Amino acid sequence: MITIITPTWGRTATGQLARAVASVDNQTYLQWQHLVTNDGPYDPDTAELCLPDARRRYSALGRHAGDWGNTIRQHLLCNVTTPYVCFLDDDDEYLPDYLATMIAPLEADPNLGFTICA
Repeated sequence: MITIITPTWGRTATGQLARAVASVDNQTYLQWQHLVTNDGPYDPDTAELCLPDARRRYSALGRHAGDWGNTIRQHLLCNVTTPYVCFLDDDDEYLPDYLATMIAPLEADPNLGFTICA
């Protein structure tokens, strides 16, 4: 199981967040939870975008931190309970095998602490 953390602010209207969310939905590795948090007040459009999949949760910071999602990443990272965590910016997308590719070496070698892609 892996937690995906996505901070967002103002990307619902542009369609960028929808593409990021769809790229998570299209993963071949299915054991994920996706935390999408708005860097600002509650946004009903973003909340609605997150509804169709029970593995995805939406929350709002309540105020705009203005630090490109760093406050959200730190806050959510402290509350992750899954063995693995990754980050997906709201204007990025994962290729369909991204999670499977990142998790495979971790599961094959318990001495590994992290994987990266370049």
